Formats: sequence, structure tokens, C-alpha cells
Amino acid sequence: ADWDFLDSLISNTKGEIALISCICRKVTDLRHEPCKATARRELCMVFNDYADTVIREGWGRKITKEEALAVALENRKDGLILQPSNEKDPQVVCACCGCCCGLLGLYSFFKRPADFIASNYEVRVGDGCRGCGLCEKFCQMKAITVKDKTPIVDTARCAGCGVCAFKCPADVLTLAKKSETHEPPQNTEELYARISERKAGIFRKLGVGLKGILGIRQG
Repeated sequence: ADWDFLDSLISNTKGEIALISCICRKVTDLRHEPCKATARRELCMVFNDYADTVIREGWGRKITKEEALAVALENRKDGLILQPSNEKDPQVVCACCGCCCGLLGLYSFFKRPADFIASNYEVRVGDGCRGCGLCEKFCQMKAITVKDKTPIVDTARCAGCGVCAFKCPADVLTLAKKSETHEPPQNTEELYARISERKAGIFRKLGVGLKGILGIRQG
């Protein structure tokens, strides 16, 4: 999702919001490989029913909408990728980086990570690049290189997260909706129902994994 989505989710939620520590970064800290993107650890948010559980069990702390918006802004400034649960009304929203996140790390291993990411956005490149290299520096998927003051986007690696567009001081990079978009399930129940209906067998899973390793476009 883009960051406007998270701002809207926070502002319009009628339930509780809880802030929890990122488990992925806890793991890398234990391995003495601290996150390269941020020094903060309380980054991930949960909403509504999930937030009630987190607060009740002491897994995180309750925060106000104003606090949540402030955390979201810091996450955005750090160049983190927004990963909500795959629902129109998500209960979990993580702020992820390529060096710690287990999912992004797995995607990055493949030659075409974009085939495995359900994003409705793509980056568009305009004129006027200053050659500052911020887009290349902050891209968590290593999808951008800057040559002769021209950002080159590898669409097979791009997650459509918009970090580069936010960081670009010349507004050369913009985030736009794709012509064909993915409509996520409404809620968790519908999400699991879809997963159950489309559950792949062992041979299908092996085929997807092999294509990912070889860089063959997923059909």
C-alpha cells in the first residue's frame, strides 16, 4: 500500500491502535546484525480486534491516533516499505526494510521479486533528475540505479512502495496506480477463504519456487 492509505486507516479507525516491536529486527539484533534502515524498534501497528488482544496480553502498547500518525511519518522518513495484511480493512501494518524483513529478504533472493508482491502501484520517471542518488540509496528492493542523472527502474524488482518518490527532492519520481489493479479481500475471514480455495499443491509450489530462482516470469 502507499502511505496515504495508512494515514487514512489511522484517522478513520473506530477501534484501538497498538504499537508493537518489530520481531524481524529483534532477530537481527540477536544475530548482532542491527537494522541498517532505522534505529527504532517499535514500528509495527495493529488495529481493532488484533489491537485489543495485543493490549490485553501485554504484547504492545496502546497509542492514540496522533501518536500513530507520528510513528507513520518517522517510518516514511526512514524509507521503510509499508506492508499491511492483504485486506481492505487490515488488522496488521508493518514497516519493513530489505535487511531485516523475512518476507522482503525472501523476495529479494528471487530475480523478479515484483511477481510475488501484490502492489497496485508503479513508479514513473520524469525529467529533471539532479543525480543526488537518494532513490537508489533508499530503495529496499535494489530496483533503482542512477546513471548520468537518470533514474533507471528495474520493474521486475520494484515493489511499487513509493519510497523513492517520497525521497526525490526534484519530484522526478512519482507513484501511480497500475492499469490493472489487485483487489484484496475485505477482511481476514475472506482472506483465509481465498487462500483455502487457491491452495497450491506441492508441484505447483515447486514450480513457482523454481521460476523465482531462475528469474522466469510467473504466469
